[in-house]
Amino acid sequence: MASPKHADAWRHTFGASLQLAHQFSPADWDRGTDCPAWTVRDIVAHLIGAELWTMGDRPEYELPDLEHVRKDFDRWTEVHVVQRREVPTADLLAEFQEVYDRRSAHLDTLDGAADTPTPWGFAAPVDQAVSTRVLDCWVHEQDLRRAVGRPGNLDSPAARVVRATLLHALPRLVAREAGAEPGQVVRFEVTGQLPFDTDIAVDADGLGVARAATGRASAVLNTSWETFVRLCCGRVPANRAPVTYTGNVDLGLRVARALVVTP
Repeated sequence: MASPKHADAWRHTFGASLQLAHQFSPADWDRGTDCPAWTVRDIVAHLIGAELWTMGDRPEYELPDLEHVRKDFDRWTEVHVVQRREVPTADLLAEFQEVYDRRSAHLDTLDGAADTPTPWGFAAPVDQAVSTRVLDCWVHEQDLRRAVGRPGNLDSPAARVVRATLLHALPRLVAREAGAEPGQVVRFEVTGQLPFDTDIAVDADGLGVARAATGRASAVLNTSWETFVRLCCGRVPANRAPVTYTGNVDLGLRVARALVVTP
């Protein structure tokens, strides 16, 4: 089976979105979200379709040309949405519940040491794949919450899995994507529900190294946990995000622009 931590985190966040969906008003379903091309309804459809795909339900469907669909992964995500765009809300909710029940049971049947297909065209260890689903589901749970004005679960079990994933990506993002130079240190001071203070130092080989926040930093980014997540998930551009920069502001802004982990 997938690790209990990841399986339980998935159940918590997917179940929270399901519970939230039962509270949506008719107007809520059509509200826009931080995913520019998707409404609340579309995110629910994506959550349903993505989990069905992980369980092997992959119906053939000819997706029409859409302006915002440019990559194979975009097509993968969009198919589930377009297929369900005309489905009545009551039927969508019923499918949402059915998928939660099926996937929850399915997680207990998985071989944690085995590999499983991913939408990117390669196989990955089961636990890594489930962790990725936790990330996607929790980020979309937050998309839904912001869209309908019902904040919550920023410190949930799934949020903690997401924090670990984002922190793991920081050395690469700072050194490779933002181009911080050897000897430079970028400090993240993140406040709120899941706070952390972390330095990413760039070594002589140009590789990013995470360490406890100590000593002087070349640039410091101070922001909330929610804003940090939105930056890392492409939900808010760096020039509009409430981030305070000290030290080398140009480096700090470059790092903020590079903080994109999700596709």
